Amino acid sequence: MNNEIIDRIKKKLKILRNSWITVWLIIVAVLLSGAATYAAYMGTTHSKRVISLSESDEMLFSSRYLYVSGSEVQRIGFAENSTDPAVTIDVCNYDKKGMGVYGSDIYFRITAKLVNYDGTDITSETTSDKYKLAYLDGDTESTQYTLSPITNTETAINGPESNGEYSGLFKLPANTKTKMKFILHCDPDTLSTPKYAVEITAAPVGKYEDIKAISGKLRAVSRSSQSLEWSGEFTDNLITGTKPTDFDAYNYVISGAGKGTITLTYDNAILELDKNDLEIFSKLQGYTFTKNDGKTIITFSVDTTVENAVSRYAVHFYQKNGTALDEFSEKYIKTEFTPS
Repeated sequence: MNNEIIDRIKKKLKILRNSWITVWLIIVAVLLSGAATYAAYMGTTHSKRVISLSESDEMLFSSRYLYVSGSEVQRIGFAENSTDPAVTIDVCNYDKKGMGVYGSDIYFRITAKLVNYDGTDITSETTSDKYKLAYLDGDTESTQYTLSPITNTETAINGPESNGEYSGLFKLPANTKTKMKFILHCDPDTLSTPKYAVEITAAPVGKYEDIKAISGKLRAVSRSSQSLEWSGEFTDNLITGTKPTDFDAYNYVISGAGKGTITLTYDNAILELDKNDLEIFSKLQGYTFTKNDGKTIITFSVDTTVENAVSRYAVHFYQKNGTALDEFSEKYIKTEFTPS
C-alpha cells in the first residue's frame, strides 16, 4: 500500500514539474516579446529625437550664451555711458544644472564673425573694426583679436593648447568642473547705432560623439534705447526639409529685450511642457499658471535692463498620446509680450 502511494506521488510531481516547465516557457516568451516591443519603441523614439536639435542644458559642453541651436540675436543691455561695453562668454565641461562633468579632456576651437544686427549673413564688405574678442588666462586678458571685416570670414582666437594633431586650441580637463571665459569688447558707439552682431562658435576638435559645437549671436545695445520686443519661435524647423511629424518632442525659444510681461500659451490637448521648464518658470517674478478651453497660459516678468539679465529661455514640449503637430504654428504655441 505504501509503495502505491509513493508511486502516485511521484507521478503527480512529474506532471507538476512538466507543467511548470511549460509555465516558465510561456513567461520567458512573454518577457522576451515585451522586451522586443520595448526595444522597438525606444529605437523608433530615439531615431526621431536624434533628428531634433538639442536644447538640453544637460550636454556636458555648455555656455550661458552659446547653444546647439539658436537663430535669434541675443541683445545684451549696457548703460548708455558705458566706455567699454564687454560681454563675458563662458564655455564649460559640465551641464548648467551642475549634475555632471565630462569624463575626457575637451579640446575646442573658438571662432567669431560679424553678422548683420538681425543675425543674417553679411553680403557686402564692411570696414568695421569695433568688435574685438579675447580670452582670459586666470585674471589676465589675452591679445584682443579684431573681428575680420571681410564678408562671412571667421576669425580664430588662438589658444595655448594642442591635441597632437591641431594647435591653437583650448582645453577643458577631464573630470574637473572647469569654466573658460572669453571677452567680447564692443565700441561704445555700437550701443546707440548698432549695425552688426557677433556670432561666436565653440567647436570640439577631435573624436567626440556625445558633445556638439555650440554657438550664439550677440549684440550690445543701450538699455535706454533698446526696443521693447520679445518673441518665440520653434527651433526644430531650422533643420532644412524637416516637418513636425519628424519629431516626438519640440524645442521652442523665447528671446528678446525689454521690461514687461511674457504670456506663453500652448495647446495642452496635444502638448505637455517639460516639468523642469515649468519649475524654472514657477520661480520667476510675476509667475501665473492657468488652464482655459484646452489652453495652458503661463505668464512671467522679464527685465533686460538689469545686470546679468536673462534674454533667452529654451523651452521643451512633448507630444501627448503620440499626436504630432501638423505645422509649426502659433495655434499650438504662442508668445506675447506686454511692455511695462
